[in-house]
Amino acid sequence: MIKVNEIPNSYEPRNKILSKLEAYFKGAKGSVLMTNSQSAFLCGLLETYRPKKILEIGVAAGGSTAIILQPLEDIASPYEMHSVDICEKHWEHKEKNIGFLAEIAKENNLFTPPVNLMR
Repeated sequence: MIKVNEIPNSYEPRNKILSKLEAYFKGAKGSVLMTNSQSAFLCGLLETYRPKKILEIGVAAGGSTAIILQPLEDIASPYEMHSVDICEKHWEHKEKNIGFLAEIAKENNLFTPPVNLMR
């Protein structure tokens, strides 16, 4: 059983990746739909339980995807992540594909260490 109050909040992964993304896409921080505390809780869960498989439903800009990938890369534990969305293009930045922030992070080696995203 997971006790919510026993999960440590981990703010570093969000801050680490979003500060790097901001240099490539102004507004990256505003494109993440999770709050700072929500992503800190999620990163704490990932660091504590080290899942081997992750399914993300709803990708949008891919900011949350990038945040999820950062602690997984930090702990260097093997994993598979599958992200799906009903749309192909981002609702606000219609010229961009969904997940574009995670793609920017991958293409520019912003993850530490670099992550291998598959299409």
